[in-house]
Amino acid sequence: MYNDRNMGVNLFLSFLNKLDPIVTELNKRHNLLEDKIRKEVVEYNNIQVSKLTRISFEDRADYFDVEINKLNFEIRKAEQKHHHNQLKLLKVLKEELEFFSKHHSCIAYKKKKTKATYFVFNNVQLFDEKLEFLYKGLVNEGYINCTPGIFKAIFKRNDIKQKIDWKKSLSSLNFFINQLLEIEGFSAKDKWIVAVKCFTHKFKEIDKENLAKATKVSSDNLIKINSILKSV
Repeated sequence: MYNDRNMGVNLFLSFLNKLDPIVTELNKRHNLLEDKIRKEVVEYNNIQVSKLTRISFEDRADYFDVEINKLNFEIRKAEQKHHHNQLKLLKVLKEELEFFSKHHSCIAYKKKKTKATYFVFNNVQLFDEKLEFLYKGLVNEGYINCTPGIFKAIFKRNDIKQKIDWKKSLSSLNFFINQLLEIEGFSAKDKWIVAVKCFTHKFKEIDKENLAKATKVSSDNLIKINSILKSV
């Protein structure tokens, strides 16, 4: 059994440019591996690096405990069945994982960015009042027909459980969104992506490209929507 441990040096270099001493040490370990298991070990290490970037630091201890226990179980099975080559590989992988468990702080946690799926109204004090005005105006003019809760959910992170069906022309929805986002306090990152997450059109899913191009709003819809938005 070799004394050192190997890790996927090439992948580590891309993640850990500033960790030259560690990379040098890992490179030495890499060179000590036998050719027939080197490829599998390097691939295993690359997978570990990728996984660890998605695991927060506080959760990594539990991750290592579970994974090392799995390897211990596989090692015992290989010993019982006298699978010598498999046993040798598993022991190497265990040493690799133990090495990761001691040095994982070098691997940055890359938290997934929350996808834009809702509109923002950042005036907390006036949130219910303003959205109630907006909701009633849209319902009264026949643009939507849903409960206040469903309507307000499109302005709350993680609360969208049901899309709102827009009853009139697609161009009127385009105009409504554009005009709404002109009002102070309202915003959306990637407005058309958000819109198709929040609305259907006459009970059909909306293509964001078609929505973005639907700019020829009728004078009737223009007047009604502007009137509704004045109440906000």
